[in-house]
Amino acid sequence: MPSPSLELHRLTASSQNVAEMLPTLLALSNSVFSADLGSKYASLGEWRKRLASPAAVIIFLAPSASPDRPVAFLFAHDRAHESPLSHGERQSLHVWLAGVLPERRAEGCLSKMMSALDTAPVLTVCTTPAEYQDMWGWLTRRGWATERELDGGKVMLSIRHA
Repeated sequence: MPSPSLELHRLTASSQNVAEMLPTLLALSNSVFSADLGSKYASLGEWRKRLASPAAVIIFLAPSASPDRPVAFLFAHDRAHESPLSHGERQSLHVWLAGVLPERRAEGCLSKMMSALDTAPVLTVCTTPAEYQDMWGWLTRRGWATERELDGGKVMLSIRHA
C-alpha cells in the first residue's frame, strides 16, 4: 500500500497554529533523534526562542488528510557569523534541525523541505559526519561545501543560491 501524499507546511512565530504545532514538532524531533530531554534540542523554551528570530521558519510535511501529524520537519533560523563564510557572507539562514520518521525516509522529504528555502541567498548547517553519515552524504552530493570544522567532530557546511 503506498504512503499517503504529503503536503508542505510552514510554521513561524506568527502562525495561527503555532501554540498547537510547536509541541507536536518538538515531539517528532525528540522521537527521531531520541533526544536527551535536558538538552537544548528537546527544550520547548529553546524552540520558542529560536522561532522568534526574524527569518525563523519550521518547514514540515504531513499527510494531506492529517496536517497535524507531521512526518518530517526542518527548523531554520537566521544566523550571524563572526568570521565570514567562504564567499564573504556574515549572515545565513541556518538549518538548526531536520528529521524524517524512519518509515518515510528515501521518499524525498528532505529535498522537498530544503527546496522551500531556495529563496535564502545562503544556507548553512552543522552536522557530525561520523554520527550522521547519511546526512553528510546527502549534503555533499548536492553541492554543500565545508566552511569550517568545529569542536566534537562537527562540520559547518554552506550552499549559495544564485
